[in-house]
Amino acid sequence: MSVVYVGSTSPIKIGAVEDSLPLLITTFNLSPTVTVVGLSASSNVSRQPVGLQEIIVGAQNRAHESKRLQPTGELWVGIENGLVLSKEWKISVNDLNTVLSTKWVDVGFIWIEGKDWSFPIITKPLFIPDQVLRDRYGDDYEELHRGTSTNWSDDKDPHAIFSSKSRKSFLAKAIKHELINL
Repeated sequence: MSVVYVGSTSPIKIGAVEDSLPLLITTFNLSPTVTVVGLSASSNVSRQPVGLQEIIVGAQNRAHESKRLQPTGELWVGIENGLVLSKEWKISVNDLNTVLSTKWVDVGFIWIEGKDWSFPIITKPLFIPDQVLRDRYGDDYEELHRGTSTNWSDDKDPHAIFSSKSRKSFLAKAIKHELINL
């Protein structure tokens, strides 16, 4: 039996990995009997990560901490979502009109580790209207630009609010897409 550890107890993150199991099994030669276990692993980044670097470091830290806590697993997965200024994001022409009216995108980063290798995955961006963040952050909106705000909304799934899909499906889709295209 194979065990995949997820560096989070979030049902959204654990569910995204569970939804990706068939491809994880075939891609990484796992036993057909796989258990996914969520662990309380700190990202060691802000409560609301801002900027791609902080998001990546958070995912890596979650995977590394999971591996430290449970070294007998076969895969360790760290997932971190955060906000990125749209000017930091490389955009396609199709996204241009959206970006012109949006300052922020929500991005997820997935870091999968094996015994002696790692595999990075990034989700497609979810464009978030600037006014929504102004409303959610209130007086802390300017702090968001500096990456120092601690006042994040209680919405754990902005994808469900701004699109027709959940955050879990965004994360699972990114994992599946990358594994299919290996």
